[in-house]
Amino acid sequence: MKRRNILVIFFAIFIIILLHYFGVTIWLDNKIRSLFNLSSSAVYNISTKYNNNLEFESTDELKKEYLELIEKYNNNVVDKTQLTLLTEENDNLREQLNFLDKETISIGADVISRSTDVLRNTIVINRGLEDGVLMDLPVITGRGFYIGKIKRVDSNSSVVQLISDQYSRVASTVLNKEKSIGVVEGGFGLSLQMNLIPQNEYISVGEDVITSGLEENIPYGLILGHIDIVEKEPYQPFQKALLSPYVNLNKIQTVSVLLTL
Repeated sequence: MKRRNILVIFFAIFIIILLHYFGVTIWLDNKIRSLFNLSSSAVYNISTKYNNNLEFESTDELKKEYLELIEKYNNNVVDKTQLTLLTEENDNLREQLNFLDKETISIGADVISRSTDVLRNTIVINRGLEDGVLMDLPVITGRGFYIGKIKRVDSNSSVVQLISDQYSRVASTVLNKEKSIGVVEGGFGLSLQMNLIPQNEYISVGEDVITSGLEENIPYGLILGHIDIVEKEPYQPFQKALLSPYVNLNKIQTVSVLLTL
C-alpha cells in the first residue's frame, strides 16, 4: 500500500512536469507567482520600515532595547505627573492672588529705615495707628509675597519684623501633594528654615511654601519662598527644610499692610 502511494505521487509529479513543459500550466504559474510577489513585497516593506529600529544581533541586545523602552516610558510618566503638580500649584497660587485682590484691604507704605542691630532684621515703614495699622498684621510686597508682620506701632510709623529675623515664626504649608504643614523660622537675617514637618510626608527641592492660615491675622496663601534643601534624620518625628524667599529682603522699598482679612 505504501509503495502504491509513492508511485501515485511520482506519477502526479511527472504529469505536472509534462504539463509545465508543454506550457499548459503557464496561467496557473503566473497567478501563483503574482500572489507570492505580493506577499513578498508586503513583508519587504514592513522589514524596510522597521529595519533601522529592529535589528538585533543577540537576545541580550533585544533585552537591552526593551529595558530602555520601559525606562523611557517611566520617565514620561514622571514628567507628566510633575507637570500636573506644577499646574495644580500654579492654579493654587493664582487663586490666592485673586483672593488678595478681591477680598482684602491693604494700605501701601514706604520703607524709611532698617534696623541697625546686627542680631535683628526689621524695617520701619511710614504708616501707623492713624492709618489703621495694628500689631501682628501681615506685611507683603508685590502681589502676595509675605515678608513679615507688624511688631510695633506708633502714630505715623511701624516696625515690621521680617521673616528672616531670628524671632520670626509663621505657620506654613508646602504646596505638595500632602499639603505638609510646619513653621517657618528666621535665622539672624541669613536664612529661612521650615521646621516641624511630619517625617512621613514627602517634600522636595523646588516646591513652594505659603502661609497655612492657621495663625491669627495671617491668611492662607501668602508666598514665603521655595525649598532649597531638605534635611531628614532617622528616627526623628519631624524633618526640616531650608528655604529661599522670592524677594530680596534687603532691598525692599515699598510694602503693603493687610488691614482686614
